[in-house]
Amino acid sequence: MLKNELERSYFVYPSWANPPFQWDELQKLLHAPLISGLIENTDPEYWAKLGYQPENPEFHFLKGAFGGGVFWTDNDPLEIDHSSAIPTSKRWLFMNVLRSGNTQVTCIDELLPYSREVGCNVAYLEAGDTAETFLGLAPKPRNFSINGTVEHLGVDTDRIFWAVRIKRAKRALKGLADFASIASAFGIELNFLDSPGEEFLSITEPWFDDPDRETQWFEVRSQNKGVGFHFALAVYAGFHLRYIGGPRIRSIHLIANLESKFNRAESSILSF
Repeated sequence: MLKNELERSYFVYPSWANPPFQWDELQKLLHAPLISGLIENTDPEYWAKLGYQPENPEFHFLKGAFGGGVFWTDNDPLEIDHSSAIPTSKRWLFMNVLRSGNTQVTCIDELLPYSREVGCNVAYLEAGDTAETFLGLAPKPRNFSINGTVEHLGVDTDRIFWAVRIKRAKRALKGLADFASIASAFGIELNFLDSPGEEFLSITEPWFDDPDRETQWFEVRSQNKGVGFHFALAVYAGFHLRYIGGPRIRSIHLIANLESKFNRAESSILSF
């Protein structure tokens, strides 16, 4: 069973992201935001008057196989504003580093209204508009995000699945082979499946109603049983596949037994 992780916040730095900081320098920047060179006002008293925390939380980092990666903190649960795709947080200066330049910290659209029910906080970095792109004076930034959900199986099993929804086509899909490298870099075991088995198909097939799409199944094994951990890794993998494989990649779904027992698919068909 995957456990709730509402006390922890995960951030995905996609393989295609191009923020004004590199992954390898991120740890140093987040621990010392005022000397990062990415915050204009470096007076700590200024930020203290605005209510910002005087200290920064500790971070943990997992480097991705194709650039970027996943990082998290135990000290700063994201506070999700359900009217906006942009998560807020306690006033930590590290968030100003993550939002430097035109970088946005945002959430998976389909998870946004349900983060508390699912039991995890997962956000990702992407490029936002600049004044020039907003006014049409420069091309819009290219992002390669896809939808994703976390679904409770509700049967007696410890198995964990990723289900990738793909638009059917005759040509072979690029990028699936990269999943093995992604899993290895993150320290998890991942197996390609032709099918999760009849028991699980009978549960999950009604969740997907678009006959023009097919599902590629993966089984994941890890000592880590946090739902946020598993969803963040799935998001990184799904975003990379969308970048390599193109718009045929529609969504990625983490499917397992959840402590929260939340299942979005029971109330709404996952028509991605």
